[in-house]
Amino acid sequence: MPDTVFVSGTVTDDKGYFLLNVAKNEYLLKISMLGYKPDSLKIVDEHTGTITLLPQKEMLKEVVVTGAADLFKMENNGISADIQNTPLKNMGNLSEVLGQMPFVVKDDDAYTVLGKGTPISYINNREEMIFLKRLKIKISLVTMV
Repeated sequence: MPDTVFVSGTVTDDKGYFLLNVAKNEYLLKISMLGYKPDSLKIVDEHTGTITLLPQKEMLKEVVVTGAADLFKMENNGISADIQNTPLKNMGNLSEVLGQMPFVVKDDDAYTVLGKGTPISYINNREEMIFLKRLKIKISLVTMV
């Protein structure tokens, strides 16, 4: 019997039992599981019996897990951004970086943190109160309190 049309699919329960709700007919049952050789079996009635899959000797060669840390976080009653591995590090000056911070409102050269008022800015863990547009240094961490 050729395999021509997908009719239904299912997964097993904790004990390996499964149920397919299909019309009574003759079917080719294809079974697969990661780490085991796939198998096919001709089904003519509603009972398949016990199906045993053989382990597959070829295993996965590599698994890559990718994660990302939060760019912005709340700490020390303020907002902190570790920008050293982000596109923000390439911005022209601190004024442009601060304009991208969440909860920070920029109005011309003035900044306000929502619910906090005028912020105190720390660059690389040092308080800065100088001309933001002219400040062009390598910035890795920006904190606003």
